[in-house]
Amino acid sequence: MDGYIADGYGKKGHHCAEDKEWYAKAGVGNNTWSFATAGGRPLGHLGETNPWKALEAFRKLPEADRRPAVKTEPEPDKGIAILRPPPGGLVARAYGTALERKDGELVRASKVFTDCYAGSTGCVEPALTQIDMLWMTAAEARSLVPANAAVGARRRIPEVVERRMLSSTIPKCGPIGDSGELTLVVTEISGATISLRLEGYSRKGVAFDEARAAYARKSADGKVGKIGESQVLRFLGSLKYDSGKQAFIAFDIVAVGEAWGETVNRAHGAGANAEPRRWPVGFAYELAGTGVADRITPPAIVQNALYNGGLAERYWGK
Repeated sequence: MDGYIADGYGKKGHHCAEDKEWYAKAGVGNNTWSFATAGGRPLGHLGETNPWKALEAFRKLPEADRRPAVKTEPEPDKGIAILRPPPGGLVARAYGTALERKDGELVRASKVFTDCYAGSTGCVEPALTQIDMLWMTAAEARSLVPANAAVGARRRIPEVVERRMLSSTIPKCGPIGDSGELTLVVTEISGATISLRLEGYSRKGVAFDEARAAYARKSADGKVGKIGESQVLRFLGSLKYDSGKQAFIAFDIVAVGEAWGETVNRAHGAGANAEPRRWPVGFAYELAGTGVADRITPPAIVQNALYNGGLAERYWGK
């Protein structure tokens, strides 16, 4: 596990002061990796061991430590409601990654840099794919399809769902957009299957020319703040809805565009305080599966519900 969030800073920092002594004793925190069994027995942390030594120690443990009894978890539609996928709703995975142009084509960036605070350090090769989840209630999913679907019928995605899709926060990639428009067109009807094409765009931040002008002002006056992240994307997707099952059987969407700003520059290797440049980025959605990893709660719900005073309602547009 990555123990960087367990740093014992205290309530004026990031975490609870009462945990500080335990974290110090366990040797976790401050962005280090720790190793433990499923039952919680510590196996060391980076600096005193490595993954292979931790694995060797794990294999020497009694069976009861290596495979502790597992407590039965509630069904997906039970438990803490806001942290469970909506019953009968749509659950999709959202992906984001840095891109680069190679031989005239867009491909995954060969490297990115993880330290967006002090400069471009912490190289990762190739660029990671960051993952988020997108949830819709059953009613919201049905609302994407016209009630009396006919080939050629066109409609804009309902505002609350459109805003949720555009504001999905992909770690290290940021919100997809502050504004935009997503439209669905019925392309084919075959039995119970309704095929739709998604088209649209999103925008975030300021125009590239504005970012360059802000950079010029910052160069002349060091008191000018950093240039925020900005982005423009075009969307294209293919969706299929089974009216008999009242569920989507395909939800394949891609969005490709360019991003610029201080954090984006650092992530792509330009370093701190560099002139804004256009960097290719890409996003995608697809239907999730049925495994445990496909029931992960979208961060926007977790962070708002657990840390910001129960604001999960904002995810659902309430």
